[in-house]
Amino acid sequence: MKSFILANEWRIAAVVTLVATSISFPLFGPRGGFGMLMGIMGGGFNFWVMLCVGNYLGKSVKSEETIRAGTVITVMSFFLKLPLLILLGIIMRRVGGPALPCFVTAIGMVYSSAVGWGWAHS
Repeated sequence: MKSFILANEWRIAAVVTLVATSISFPLFGPRGGFGMLMGIMGGGFNFWVMLCVGNYLGKSVKSEETIRAGTVITVMSFFLKLPLLILLGIIMRRVGGPALPCFVTAIGMVYSSAVGWGWAHS
């Protein structure tokens, strides 16, 4: 099972995103679906940035490489990730209805799956 998860990570994430958004649209309407999609995208971006920063930190300890543009962009993204989530939360509050609860639920789903991802890679 562990090798299946590792081999198909992006496919599993895409299917979970589609299923969660597809379920939230009929249950909570377009506002809920929009909140779910924005939460998954915002949380996924935050998780991806954390992985990139962790990889760059691991590489910087091992070698003395020069700083590349990708490293600078990743570090700047790291500093933008919390304001991005706050901005998306404000937008979801203005959208109203079930957008904000679905947004927060989606962020929780992303971070819960990050725990599973960490377990699969340990």
